[in-house]
Amino acid sequence: TCYIQELSGAERGRSLDGTEVNGILCTFQIDVSDNATKQNAKVVMSNAIDTFKQMRFEIIGFPTYRQEDGIWVGTARVRRIIGALDIL
Repeated sequence: TCYIQELSGAERGRSLDGTEVNGILCTFQIDVSDNATKQNAKVVMSNAIDTFKQMRFEIIGFPTYRQEDGIWVGTARVRRIIGALDIL
């Protein structure tokens, strides 16, 4: 399972008069779980991160893996400034 959650964003590139927002610093958390092996969770996480990297996100929290009740869980975070004219 791959769960992607957008975390709280922050305004970037504000106009001088403060009436327009030209960009947002977006952060996403990626949680991957697999009930078989850690390797399966790593493969899914790798695909998810590759997709975000293609959209020019940076990794700010490299994947960490843990086992909870026989289920392997991996967590990573990525972020990017998304401008008003960006197309993802």
